[in-house]
Amino acid sequence: MNALKLASGVVSLADSALALYLSFMGNLSKSYGNLAALMFWDGVLLLIVSLLCVYGVHYAFPVAAILSAVLAAVAPLLLSPSSSQEVALVALSLLSLVVSIVAFRSKSMISEQANPMNLPVFG
Repeated sequence: MNALKLASGVVSLADSALALYLSFMGNLSKSYGNLAALMFWDGVLLLIVSLLCVYGVHYAFPVAAILSAVLAAVAPLLLSPSSSQEVALVALSLLSLVVSIVAFRSKSMISEQANPMNLPVFG
């Protein structure tokens, strides 16, 4: 497995863990009631998808990027302004977004020229 894909899974896993921790223990704003549930379920889905990313499922990376983008958009609305928790969650979500996109676009297949079945034909 590619190290970049493993790093993407680990960063997404940390992002989901922080989102779940803040949805339970954080000081969430009560004015956005449904967004708190969205943050919790987004964290649960990102936890599942990040485990798939660590395992190496290729199409889990764009799903992790979308879920991280949702977390980055929802976190400033729910957490208190300028808190270190909000900054950490948004920064980790944006990092997870970028790393997931890069991991999805990376090629881990062997090139046609380096393929061992591409042997010269003498004849």
